[in-house]
Amino acid sequence: MGDGGSVRSQATIPAFQRAFEEGTLTSERLVQLYLDRIEAYDQQGPNVNAVITLNPDWRAAARELDEERRQSGARSLLHGVPVVLKDTIDVKGMPTTGGFTLLKGSYPARDAAVTRKLKEAGALVLAKVNANDWFGNAPMSASTLGGQTRNPHNLGYTSGGSSCGTAAAVAANFAPLGIGTDTSGSVLMPAAHSGLFGMIPSRGLISRAGLMAGWPTLGRVGAMARSAFDLAATLSCLIGWDPEDQTTNESLEFFPRERYEAQLSGRSLGAFRVGVLREMWREEPGRAEASRIVDAQLQLLRREGTIVVDPVLTGIDLDELGSLESPANVATLYELLPSLEAYFARLGPDAPFTSVFDLIETAGFEQLKSRFRIASTLPPPEQSDHYRARLRSQAMLRNAVVETIRRFDLDAVVLPYSLDGPSRIGGPVGRTNSLASHAGLPSVVAPAGRTNESLPIGIQFIAEPYRDATLLQLAHLLEQATGGGDLPASTPALPGEELPAGEKA
Repeated sequence: MGDGGSVRSQATIPAFQRAFEEGTLTSERLVQLYLDRIEAYDQQGPNVNAVITLNPDWRAAARELDEERRQSGARSLLHGVPVVLKDTIDVKGMPTTGGFTLLKGSYPARDAAVTRKLKEAGALVLAKVNANDWFGNAPMSASTLGGQTRNPHNLGYTSGGSSCGTAAAVAANFAPLGIGTDTSGSVLMPAAHSGLFGMIPSRGLISRAGLMAGWPTLGRVGAMARSAFDLAATLSCLIGWDPEDQTTNESLEFFPRERYEAQLSGRSLGAFRVGVLREMWREEPGRAEASRIVDAQLQLLRREGTIVVDPVLTGIDLDELGSLESPANVATLYELLPSLEAYFARLGPDAPFTSVFDLIETAGFEQLKSRFRIASTLPPPEQSDHYRARLRSQAMLRNAVVETIRRFDLDAVVLPYSLDGPSRIGGPVGRTNSLASHAGLPSVVAPAGRTNESLPIGIQFIAEPYRDATLLQLAHLLEQATGGGDLPASTPALPGEELPAGEKA
């Protein structure tokens, strides 16, 4: 909310809902505000280059949602609110490309499970956004179809990967909410590098049916937003059992009975114990500024009464085992082709490719990432001792973090997401923090501050499985203690974004 009861497009979900109820804003008007920003800043001006496909039916969908609100009220807090989806998530009527040129005409026959959940909540899918190319060779935060996505906070830098477009779009305020997918940090990294709140919930809480990137052992859906409340409200709408994804059976005893956003209040930071995971906090040249930013957040937690146990140690090399570069991650190579084959079979007979092997034959290995050539030489997972050994490594990593949390009686461990921060476009990519992703643990990142070059630095919390509400509480209370952030300088508010109270939108 702005001064005098005004509503800005960068407001949070509760402000939008109040304006909807008061009649000073409609979903159609709100979506148009975001489209104006996309028009001004995505392919023009700073050329953020996050959007691949806009929803051609957005106006009819917005009007239907507005009429439904007038007739019977809102379905949820997301009713009438636009959201962007990583272009590895199926939306009926819009192509799912994974950023790859050969898939620009691949229209799925039905929605992914998360898309269905969003629509059931009354959210409006505004756009499919760029991703690290799922098939073709492209740099960080880029794809062969969508090109290079830029970080709105500093246009010479990437927004992280692989959900680069989701992060850049939400950071530039092309939409208040974004959905991504995560295997090795693909939600947490871009959220941290783009100054956002981002979370991957516990495995099995959100179905992965209809995802191009549906790694069976590590793949998860995550969300990004500019406030912890909006993040919690979004995740509340995504969770649930799904017969298409049997990992949701693992969570039957743990699905929350109360919505996450309703659990954010009632505690203070003084009620929490967190441990500083120093094995993931390596002081090295060039990292001092980022280290000071995260340390200032720890000092704030202490001032607010949080018990900070520093250090807590697992006794193993977390920085090595919890990185994308770790050999333990090779387990996903065994899953690559079988999981993609299952995805293509789901598309329907009218898809340009109904088999990943047809795509490989058409493209040729020279156009594809090297992982496809490697994966084609591997035996099926059930025939590989190597695959099973890598799964045991992932379990060891998870157990090491969980045992440390329990040994010190912690609510969560805390660490910098990355002391390297975003990478320069065309430059080397810093070491990837894949700890929570590879361990299969719930994790949230929150903005910690920005460097002198306006590069966002994120702080990360990791908890035991199904302590998702605890992580969201920590992020929310930390946000309350630090205040909200501003729009990036490259994508400022446009004239007309503020709607004074009482003016019909």
